[in-house]
Amino acid sequence: PTSLYAMGPTLVFSACMISADGQSAGTELHWTDGGNVKEFELFGGHDSSYPDSFLAFKDRLVLAATSEFAGRELWTLTWGASGAKPDAELLKDILPPEVITFPLAGRKGR
Repeated sequence: PTSLYAMGPTLVFSACMISADGQSAGTELHWTDGGNVKEFELFGGHDSSYPDSFLAFKDRLVLAATSEFAGRELWTLTWGASGAKPDAELLKDILPPEVITFPLAGRKGR
């Protein structure tokens, strides 16, 4: 696990996901409240989103992540009342995906 971030009683971090067949499914978002660890593949597919640079803002988690369609950008995540799967929303498309972007302290570009 990397990029550990405490958001209230929840610990958010990046870690490698393992698929059902035991293969690496990329570096994605994980969180726990001290019980079970939950994982969330931000964008699906085979590529990693490399989430990092976490920051709590109001009721959201702001982070840098890489997607195939937007490149490296700032995203927000919000959790519903159930606390299950978060909703991801592009905060702002700063640069076209052809341009390598490094929002906050992001390490991976496209």
